[in-house]
Amino acid sequence: SNASNEQNARNSSNVQNSQARNLSNSLQNDEFENELTFIIENHENHENLKTYKQAMTSSNAIKWNTAMKKKLKDLINQNTWSLVESSLNANVLRSRWIYKIKLNIDDSISRYKARWIAKEFLQKYDINFMKTFSNIVKSMIFRAFFALTAHLNLKIQQWNVKFVFSNASLNEIIYLKQSIEYKQKNNNSKLRLVCLLHKALYKLKQIARQF
Repeated sequence: SNASNEQNARNSSNVQNSQARNLSNSLQNDEFENELTFIIENHENHENLKTYKQAMTSSNAIKWNTAMKKKLKDLINQNTWSLVESSLNANVLRSRWIYKIKLNIDDSISRYKARWIAKEFLQKYDINFMKTFSNIVKSMIFRAFFALTAHLNLKIQQWNVKFVFSNASLNEIIYLKQSIEYKQKNNNSKLRLVCLLHKALYKLKQIARQF
């Protein structure tokens, strides 16, 4: 009788343990599914835009348009270029927009960022660029710096510099076509208006050296 009772107790315990494991696995699976669904939905909401047309036909077209206008306003305030008349035989570079969604640490959207860049592959040596070499800091320098900081019990501060490259002046004469989306027409002449760059734009070949 005692052996039978012990066997029944063991069977009951095994059933309870099995139910507990099943419940735990079910909860973990539900959590995994919820997390996976969250990741997939977030990934689908993070657009991978390549062209202006894609941006203007996306569900966030208003936000992208606002981001582009803000970027142009910032560049104009930085005196990045001035509009001048250009002859037909002048070497005028083209440009394009690139788009990126900046995320918070929890993968939620922080802001929509648009950047107006030059098509550097159209640049010609000895015309709108010369030297491109720029010194860079190697990773070993950073490691030595951090080690010295820790040894001396110092603090490190970091700054995020806005408009880094648009603060770099240019030595060469570079003409750039206006952004087609926000183009200003020349009503006083048949000659087209183009941007004469005073400061660097992203993707120019000499940009790192100028900065």
